[in-house]
Formats: sequence, structure tokens, C-alpha cells
Amino acid sequence: MADVAHHGQLAPLLKHLIALLEARPGAVQAVTLDRGNLKRYRDAVDPLMRSLGSLTDGPLGAVFARPTTERLRLDAPAVCVDVSASPPGTCSSKPPLCWPAGQPGSARWKQRTPSPTPEPAPQRRFLVVPDELWRVLRAGEGLVDRVDELSRLNRAQGVGQCLITHSLADLAALRSQDDRAKARGLFERCGALVVGGLPRQELAALAGDVPFTTAEADLVTSWSMPPGWSAAAEPPGRGRFLLKVGQRPGVPFRTELTAAETASGVHDTNSRWTARRAGAGELAAAWAVPVLALLAAIATGALWAGAGLVSLATGNGWPAVALTPSLLVDLARSGGPAGLWPALDPTVVVAAAVVLAVLLLAPAALVGRRLWRHRPAGPARSLARRGDVAPMLAAPAAAKARALRPTLASRGI
Repeated sequence: MADVAHHGQLAPLLKHLIALLEARPGAVQAVTLDRGNLKRYRDAVDPLMRSLGSLTDGPLGAVFARPTTERLRLDAPAVCVDVSASPPGTCSSKPPLCWPAGQPGSARWKQRTPSPTPEPAPQRRFLVVPDELWRVLRAGEGLVDRVDELSRLNRAQGVGQCLITHSLADLAALRSQDDRAKARGLFERCGALVVGGLPRQELAALAGDVPFTTAEADLVTSWSMPPGWSAAAEPPGRGRFLLKVGQRPGVPFRTELTAAETASGVHDTNSRWTARRAGAGELAAAWAVPVLALLAAIATGALWAGAGLVSLATGNGWPAVALTPSLLVDLARSGGPAGLWPALDPTVVVAAAVVLAVLLLAPAALVGRRLWRHRPAGPARSLARRGDVAPMLAAPAAAKARALRPTLASRGI
């Protein structure tokens, strides 16, 4: 493997390790204790070969079995290992893909962290922020141990951790009792706790380790309330957190996104619900010009036909003005129907045009309304409207109860 690293490759790949195991060198045979027996050697290395094969074939081959296209830069202010594009269930079936989110670059930061003996390398400290911790801990056996190990040795390694998850229930949902106890220990060793909106029962689970005053509990639970019925209402707990350090009073604060962060949409986890609304607005803007042009053409044609019918009804015959694409411009230049058809009453011409336009547009409007009502449903349309939940509100529900049981009215209910 060392030879590979010195012959044009920055680092050996998994295929080189597979080739090495297939070559059966003496050093590997000594480790497997095959004593020259090929079958004993195969029995020892085949499980490893199967694991390596699963990492080199299929979609994960591009992640683990090819030279990296972006090396981890420890001189950068921050490094993000993003696995959000992986499909659901990837972590449970392919734990190595989610492990970088739990301990990214651990080997490389150990290389950059000076040993206790004097060395010329500068002192470096690192902060690891594994988001969606539940995903890392459930990814596979042993990952809880790795995160637990780092949480115990991080000071010696010059590494800080910010563990982010939705709820303490995530830690209690691990498969084995040992993993649940170790995950609980991660929380108990935290020097500071930052909580967003939580229900009362969640605060009760935290109270054994981090006490909350009544005012703090009321504040945190108020953030967990859902927004109003309006789709544009902002959730009350958006960006609001409470910092707790030991027994000290909590410090509430709010996170504000910069204009660049808002414009990029990188924090918008609601995009699947708002995309249809934004798409509808873009679609309306795209259709605005052709629809206006069509309405102008219909109005012009209705005026021309109305003037012709009025002229025929008054015994003047069909007027000589022809229906051309420039008729609308001619109408504007001549000052309206009176300029093009001076022998006709402009009010009667406009009235006849309106009747013709209504007769023409009414069937089209009915067909369009029917098509719109039967359009494919999006996620936003599946939500209840104000009228749907009105009977469940306090006043209507009380009125319904009194109607069903008139004796309630006499009790003041």
C-alpha cells in the first residue's frame, strides 16, 4: 500500500487493498494465521472482501472507491460534509456514508494537532457540529461508541462538539440498552444546553439534569405552539432558543439569517410546500402577456362585430371598416368607436360589443373553472382551510353542544 502512494497516487484506494488481499503476500498470511492453507486464508479474508466490495460497487463506489475530488482543508475557516442529498434509509443500510457527519476528518485533525512534545506545527483547535445526531447514532452498531469516545477525549484532542438533534426521545429510540445509556451520557456531559421550542413533557425529561424555572418553561413551550391558520404566519419559535449553562438562569436569544442566507434558500426546509406556490406565481407572470393580448383581440373583434350588427339593424349595411390586426391601433388613434363608425351611436356599439364578448367568454370561463377545480392536487391544497375547521372552534362547538343538549344552556354552558 505504501508503494502505491508513491507511484502517482496521492493515497491508496480500496481497489488497491482488494488487489493486495488477492495477491496474498506473506505479511498478510502471517496475520491471518493461514499456515500456507489457501482455504484458511479465504475464510479469514472473505468477510472483509465482501465489505470492501459493497463499498466499491454501486452508487457508493463514487464516494469511497475513487480519488477524492475535494480534499479536506484544515486551514479553511469551516468545512461542511453534506450528506443531505442521500436518499432516506441510506444511513441505516450504508453507515459509512453517515459517519463523516458524526466525526468528520478525525484522522486529519489528529495529524494537525501537535503532540505534547515541542514541534514547529502551530496549535490547532477544532469544533465538530454533527447535525441530525439521531441519524448518526442509528446508522449502525458501534457508531454510538465512536461518538461517545470523542465526547470523552475531545479535550485532549483539542476538539469541541456541538451535538444537534430534535429530541431526547431520539436517544431513547436506539436499539440496545447499552447504546441508549451511552447516548444519554452524551447529553449529561454537555457543558451547555441550547433548546428550541419543546413541549412540556420534553422539558420534564430534561428537568432531572437541567432545571428550568417556571418562566423559562413557559417561554420554551410557547415556542412549540403551531402558527396561526394563515399560511403566511411565521411559527412563534422560528430562530428562538434558550441557552442553559448548569444551574445559571437561561439566556434567550434569536438567530437572524443574513440576506445572503435567505436568498440562497439553504436553510429553507419548507421548499417542497412553497415550491408550488412560487411556481403558480411564475406561471401567472408568464401567461399575463398572452392573456392580455387575447383579451384585447376579443374586445377589438367584439367592437367590430357589434358595430356591424348595429349598422345592419339601422339599415346602413355592413360598414366598410375591415377586421385587421391594426384595428385596435386605429381605434386608439381615432378616439374610439365614434371615430371609426361616425354614423353609429358609440354607446349602442359598445353595448352590443359587451353582449357579444359575454356570449363568447361565458362558455370558455365555465370550462376553465371546471378544469381548474379538477386540477392535480398539491400538498398545500391538502391542508385544511379556515372554513373546514370553523365548526371545531370554541364558539361553534359550544353552540352545537347546546343544540344537541338544550339542558346545557340552562347551566350557562
